[in-house]
Amino acid sequence: MITIKRDMELFRKILIKLEEDESPSQWKSLDIEGVEDTLVSYHIKLLTEAGMIDGKDKQLDQYFWWQARNLTSQGHDLLDSLRNDTVYNKMKEILGEKISQVPLSEILKLGTKLTNQWLSNLFG
Repeated sequence: MITIKRDMELFRKILIKLEEDESPSQWKSLDIEGVEDTLVSYHIKLLTEAGMIDGKDKQLDQYFWWQARNLTSQGHDLLDSLRNDTVYNKMKEILGEKISQVPLSEILKLGTKLTNQWLSNLFG
């Protein structure tokens, strides 16, 4: 039995996998190494509900199975914040273990703020 909890690292992996996908118009199930399919599906559902990706429920009676197609504009913005190690590490420093308890919309806001600070430091 797996525990269903939001996992920011898994969100990050899903977003990266979708960005790297060469067929953004095709629906796909995602395989994340070392992660149960049900947990990946659950995170696809959460990312879809938050407007970060284009996802859908396969609506199979006996299975919980969500597929994804691509990132939305907001999803790209979120990924840009999560992919940048400086910004992501600062976010984890600020939020600590509670990072997975913060709504994705707030993670996006914090990520945007930290990215702007990072850019300001980088370019003066």
